[in-house]
Amino acid sequence: MKKNLLILVAFISLQIFGQKKEDIGPDVSKMIIATTKLDFDGVIDYTYPGLFDLAPKEMLVDLMKETFSNDMMSISFIETEIKTTISDVVHIKEAHYALVIFPSIVNMSF
Repeated sequence: MKKNLLILVAFISLQIFGQKKEDIGPDVSKMIIATTKLDFDGVIDYTYPGLFDLAPKEMLVDLMKETFSNDMMSISFIETEIKTTISDVVHIKEAHYALVIFPSIVNMSF
């Protein structure tokens, strides 16, 4: 199960279209809201598109659903005030990236 959770964390990455961190703030907020509400279809909209070359969207959504709710455990987020930190956007190999940090409280039921 830990393996699935690690894979999921690797899959959730924000696709950035803006070139300044001020430009991506609204998208970051939407991604965090989708994540905390376990709206996996919404989360997948902000996932790096190159990932879909490895696995189709439907498969990734199913993996996220199975990871967050299965026979062994259930994971949910406790909604709190979201304070994010967004790094400066950097250009690497024809793409733009920024590190987004947002602390969250997770409830895990085994």
